[in-house]
Amino acid sequence: MIADMMQLLVVAVMIPLTHYYHNLFTLLIYVFLLHSTAGVIFNNLLSYCLIRFPQYAGKASGLTGGGFAVVTAVLSSVMVNTISISNQMILGVTYVLSL
Repeated sequence: MIADMMQLLVVAVMIPLTHYYHNLFTLLIYVFLLHSTAGVIFNNLLSYCLIRFPQYAGKASGLTGGGFAVVTAVLSSVMVNTISISNQMILGVTYVLSL
């Protein structure tokens, strides 16, 4: 929950900020913070599944990792095919939609 709130906070701060400061540095900070919190969320989800089903650790980790990869691929594909990203603000909106 904390990592989710951190992601939403980063998005809420960075979308208006990129309206005034749009350069590669702000884009890198934005993407780094979002992907770092996504990594924390994935690790917490994987740890929870492994603790919840210790007798099926291999299957739990495979299903969790594979499911996460499939959902990410589908969401990314839908976003790329439906939204034309032309500036950082639109990129921020697409990140909000994919959270």
